[in-house]
Amino acid sequence: MTSTLNGEKPKGDKMKTLRLLMTKDCQRACPGCVNKDWQLDKLAVCDSYKGYDEIIITGGEPMLDVVKLMRIVYQIREENPKAKIYVYTSYTERFTRIACVLYNVDGITLTLHDQKDVIHFEKLDAMLYDAMAKDDWEHKSLRLNVFKGIKYIKPWCNWQAKNNIVWIKDCPLPINEVFMRTKDI
Repeated sequence: MTSTLNGEKPKGDKMKTLRLLMTKDCQRACPGCVNKDWQLDKLAVCDSYKGYDEIIITGGEPMLDVVKLMRIVYQIREENPKAKIYVYTSYTERFTRIACVLYNVDGITLTLHDQKDVIHFEKLDAMLYDAMAKDDWEHKSLRLNVFKGIKYIKPWCNWQAKNNIVWIKDCPLPINEVFMRTKDI
């Protein structure tokens, strides 16, 4: 089974994942960003969310336009209510924005790119911990990717952390994953 960029859905009984590029906009200029390796404008446009077991919304930075992000989440839920929805982000600065999104999706994968991200992450983590104590959010997937050399204290929430991440040139897609974009990236 291979990954595809041409919009063709993977075949077979294995989980089918859509990586959905919703924007190229990003507040960062990371030297090893994998988006620099892809011709994003040439990705196939996703015209249906049916047939996927999980959909990963990514960018650029999806949290920069939370209205567009939530519109996409609602479209996915309407068309494919059983699909798990995850948001890939490095945005840690506005708790209400993140909490609103997390409330409506199945999980977030958050990446700490550099040491200055840690201050905002630790505040976010503490606020999420308080919010989760009040609401039933224990079923949410919280994944934390931490780049090599970044130090942080053990989070309050149950983040599944991958430490010592490094940039991968020409990063390939995982098996059974297709990479497409929204029409208005």
